[in-house]
Amino acid sequence: MKDQKGVSIKCSNMGDTLSLEYLVPAFPNVSNYFKDFIKHLTNNYGYKKSDTIFGAPYDFRKIGDIREMMEYFTNLRNFIENIVKFKQSKVIFVSHSLGSVLVSHFLKNESKKWKNIYIDSWYSIAGAFGGSVQSVMCFLRGIPFFIPRFISLNKIK
Repeated sequence: MKDQKGVSIKCSNMGDTLSLEYLVPAFPNVSNYFKDFIKHLTNNYGYKKSDTIFGAPYDFRKIGDIREMMEYFTNLRNFIENIVKFKQSKVIFVSHSLGSVLVSHFLKNESKKWKNIYIDSWYSIAGAFGGSVQSVMCFLRGIPFFIPRFISLNKIK
């Protein structure tokens, strides 16, 4: 998968929470995702962004590209190992929707020994293990994802 000529779409860096807080950071008012959840953890439980709470953003468009995903999983594995090394604490995964499918695939391909060393637990919130109706509707009817509703659908099409 390649971006169109003149267009560059990049995910946030591994560890950054911005893309978890807002799916489209340029439109925070309409793309609030896990902002309140992260705010709750930081305000009430002492977590700190990019210190004790991290993101692992991915480009959902590239999930079908095995090379991209292998690179992503390698980066994720290295990131987790570094967190555990420096924080002296195992990782707790919290995933949502398609992210849960990725975490499942990632963990299935890691050894039991590796998981025992690096993973404390995993919480899947509404994992898309049965697929996603929205993606089918988007394909069949042209319903755009994450595009603010104040933009006319005719202008998008």
